[in-house]
Amino acid sequence: MGSNFRTGIPFTAASTRIENDAVEITFETLNNQRLKNYHRLDVSALYDFNQNKKESKINWRLGVSLLNVYGRQNELRKEFELMNDFDDEGNVTTELRELTRFSLGFTPNLVFRLSF
Repeated sequence: MGSNFRTGIPFTAASTRIENDAVEITFETLNNQRLKNYHRLDVSALYDFNQNKKESKINWRLGVSLLNVYGRQNELRKEFELMNDFDDEGNVTTELRELTRFSLGFTPNLVFRLSF
């Protein structure tokens, strides 16, 4: 069993401004905010079969691992981009979109290893 914890990594927040009829991204003070804390619990187990090597030269191992056991959505990073949208009359509106990247949720793995 293993536990992974870390404080949220810093990121720079952004907003938009209009200058000369163009929309631009304006970034705030560098690394002025933090993502949520990161925590993950992993569990794994292995079992070796045919452990008597004198009788058989073939051995096999079966294992299972469960990553992020409680399925927490951990934030990895934030990104910002400008998105253009058109209304019914053909006018363009621009908005700032915040994208948050997350780690994998609950992830089971199965391992089978054969050695001879």
